[in-house]
Amino acid sequence: MCFHAAIPSSKALRKKFNAMEINYDAPEIFHVSGFQRPFLPVTLAQSPTAINAAQWKLIPNWITSEKDAAQYANTLNAASETIFEKPSFSKYIQHQHGLLFVNGFYEPHQPAYQKETTHYLIQHPQQEIFTLGIVYSHWLDPFSQTSKTTFSIITTPASAFMENIHNVKKRMPLIISPQEREEWLQARKAEEISSFFKPSDVPLVAHQVKRLSTTKNTNTPEQQLPFTPDVQQSLFD
Repeated sequence: MCFHAAIPSSKALRKKFNAMEINYDAPEIFHVSGFQRPFLPVTLAQSPTAINAAQWKLIPNWITSEKDAAQYANTLNAASETIFEKPSFSKYIQHQHGLLFVNGFYEPHQPAYQKETTHYLIQHPQQEIFTLGIVYSHWLDPFSQTSKTTFSIITTPASAFMENIHNVKKRMPLIISPQEREEWLQARKAEEISSFFKPSDVPLVAHQVKRLSTTKNTNTPEQQLPFTPDVQQSLFD
């Protein structure tokens, strides 16, 4: 599943998407975990010409406090196969889906005959910004009366390339190509939206990185550098 990502800076977004209204202001994020519930750059179906900040981990409208939101079941990802049935997502998917802008995402790999997983960074071949499909909700905190947008990354079965990396769960995030973005944002019928739910054939590259940590600061450029273990294990063995 996609729980870790690399995110472009607001400066890079302005340069790449200069025709859009950029309401996101942050430096580049080299690695962030969804469990930190970060605010990241997204485009929403309701605001297709803007890039705004939204919080990773969709909070449905029946959650009544921030404390409950933090403890709510994991909605960092939304499986495409059940997104129209699960209560957390079914209310939102037809009209509230969008794009998350990333420089890459991280996935675990289970080497043969080893106990610990390794981690790989997956990127565009030219290290360009690309977009993942999301479903979102506008959650109102009933106590503070403040509203925020929260989202889940939609996942699909893995492509042949991604199966070699995420070789246990065999999943990948839904990648929306540049040619598909407008159509994805405009889709409203279930069958239109479902037509995007397939393993991506967008070209990707991957390399092993240092193992991700939940206790150390991994939001550094070094986290993205290729890592060569002492004993080289072929990814495709």
